[in-house]
Amino acid sequence: MPLFKGTAAKAMPGKAIAYITDEKKAAVVSSQNLFDVGSEKYAEQFRDVAREFGKYQQYDKRKYYHFKLSPDPRDGASVENCHALAERLAAKLFPSNQVVIATHTDTGVIHSHLVINAVSFTNGKSLDIRNRAYGQMKDIANNYGAEMGMTPIEWRTPSAAHERKNTERQISKRGAQSHKDELREMIARAKKSTSNIAEFERYLRDYCDVKVRNTGNTISYLHPQRKQAIRGERLGEAYTKAAILEDYRKRTENRQKIALAALKKRNEQETAAAPIVRAAQVNWSAIDDEDDRVPAPVDIPEPTRTPEVASVTQKEQANARMAALSNEHIKRQRLIAEMSDQLKNIARQERAIVSLRTRWKDAPLRHKKALKQQYMQQESYAESLKKRFAEQFGIRYDQARSRIGELESKNKQVKATLEDITRPSLDERIARVTQRGREDRPEPAKRSVRERLEEARREAARQNAEHERSRHVQQREHDDGWER
Repeated sequence: MPLFKGTAAKAMPGKAIAYITDEKKAAVVSSQNLFDVGSEKYAEQFRDVAREFGKYQQYDKRKYYHFKLSPDPRDGASVENCHALAERLAAKLFPSNQVVIATHTDTGVIHSHLVINAVSFTNGKSLDIRNRAYGQMKDIANNYGAEMGMTPIEWRTPSAAHERKNTERQISKRGAQSHKDELREMIARAKKSTSNIAEFERYLRDYCDVKVRNTGNTISYLHPQRKQAIRGERLGEAYTKAAILEDYRKRTENRQKIALAALKKRNEQETAAAPIVRAAQVNWSAIDDEDDRVPAPVDIPEPTRTPEVASVTQKEQANARMAALSNEHIKRQRLIAEMSDQLKNIARQERAIVSLRTRWKDAPLRHKKALKQQYMQQESYAESLKKRFAEQFGIRYDQARSRIGELESKNKQVKATLEDITRPSLDERIARVTQRGREDRPEPAKRSVRERLEEARREAARQNAEHERSRHVQQREHDDGWER
């Protein structure tokens, strides 16, 4: 199903509305139970409804809800489908509330935002979404998405990779979804949509509002509605850092195997299509059978290696070399990623040491002892990390940057070599052009006609856009005059 999650906010809705309606992010913007267009006018109408019923007076009261709708990227949902689903959910779930709907395409993953006024414009009641209602909303989003061809997900059924605690089972029985189940759902979606740990963290931060704390060997997730992060081990074995990295490694190897298999199959097809070279035949009929003389020995020339056979052999060697270079490239990339993660962790610890040292020196006398103890512990931990780094990679911590630079330069050389190997030679390019034939070459007259047709289409589109723009301006002036 599409990822459908929401949070309540106690701040004024102006910033949230301005964010989702930003022209640089939003491809489509629409509204429900609102009239004037524009983020400031939307927020003003939110405030007018709340003021009419005496709401928005206390800071600790909910003022709006912010929901996010993100279809699975593998479904290939279009902007129109995603926005239509968001509008359908708004009409079904919040019929008596003001809603601003915007669909974003700036991040490469199509997703929609819904900002809902917590105050109903019909009776002034505040929207209160409890756990059971929230679970029912997810079911409705799942059903509507399935009707539009999106992959449904049985989020109420626990995965075999983890076991629910008693509290989670009780929440599920009430028809709701626990914070841990939400995290599992979002993490599973992030793993499917990304190819490395950096993209994984960015996806959870940008699309799910989940903060990720990635340390040396562990990873923790902070749900947007919780104050304390949850380690991956508490969610299940499949959500630990080791399991996530192993999943990425297997997917990378599978992609490499598929590419090599396709390359091998293509080479076999080219080898089978190559002409078979036979040995020269001896003209025995030219020898006189009646003559008792022993015929002079005839030298039968050995099979010669034609250019086609030689090219097949060269291709096999090139493929073997490409496979070896690709393996080396992947190993170096994996080593660079591991070293970078370790360096980030050590740099984070060193910044903490500097902060503790400053606090220790500037603290009053009664706090100096405790701060000094914390400083010594932090420094000891950082030293142990550096020692572990040296044992794992065989170099000192201060030499890591130069080593990473050397590995990256080698990878650039390997990449350039792979491009040289895969680039067709001049003879191959000439052979392809000759084989294609003169009849396949585009004629100048046909090409110029096509260009003229494209130019005419562009001119017609431009004129239509100008006509539409002028019509909107005239309509706006007419509306302004009518209001005055």
